[in-house]
Amino acid sequence: MLRRYAVIGHPVSHSLSPVIHEAGYRALGIEAEFVTHDVSDLDSEWPEISYYDGLAVTTPLKQQILQYCDVIEPMAKGIGAVNTVINAGGIITGLNTDVYGIVTAIRVKTKRAHFSNMVILGGRASASSALAASGELGRPNLTVIARSLSGPGTVSQASSRLGVRITPLPWRMTEAAKRALGAADLVFSTVPNGVADSLCEGLEPRPDAVYMEASYADAPSCLSRTFAEAGATVVHGTEMLLYQGLQQFALMTGCPAPEPEMRAALDAALRRR
Repeated sequence: MLRRYAVIGHPVSHSLSPVIHEAGYRALGIEAEFVTHDVSDLDSEWPEISYYDGLAVTTPLKQQILQYCDVIEPMAKGIGAVNTVINAGGIITGLNTDVYGIVTAIRVKTKRAHFSNMVILGGRASASSALAASGELGRPNLTVIARSLSGPGTVSQASSRLGVRITPLPWRMTEAAKRALGAADLVFSTVPNGVADSLCEGLEPRPDAVYMEASYADAPSCLSRTFAEAGATVVHGTEMLLYQGLQQFALMTGCPAPEPEMRAALDAALRRR
């Protein structure tokens, strides 16, 4: 019987998740399909969405989806965000593979597993996943630069649940933000391309730093270029996408993900963009 999966969020027309997952199905001979389903609010669409066998969840639904889960894994509960949903006979389980995606992408690209000073740009779901990932990256000192640093669904709440201490820094404190970025050996940006451009002027990144973005926009961001020009290692968001997708595939299908075929499909899709 055909298994049906989807990526949900808004917008999702640009998503490369179907490309990755369907390459895995073809490689293993799994009878399944993976589609995009544009949803900006779950309240009106959940009855239709709940029939999928599994979901990849993206912005802006990673936090709202929690209330529709019967079971939530401890990691996702601590982060306060779900990016993977498994429907097993009507029992909805929420999980988070973003942490695995972040950690694996950084380790594979840099061959490093320990950092001292980490800066996270942004304060919502992806930032909370980066916060959790820091525990597997040497437990560095953490600075979070965001417009909203308190309230429901923010990284500050996740830090309390996870027991991780952070130094919050309001986005408007531009010079302090630049100093933090310049001192960091690991920077993870969760903000859309262009949002952090004001932080580029006069920024002097460490040449041994690692810069990573959750976004996989076609054009490099100003921060990405600034770090690259300083000699830092830049990890593209497509690496996080791939590795979180590999774990997601295994959770959804119960089969080890065929990484070579899934990576080849992703690379081919990127060349066509």
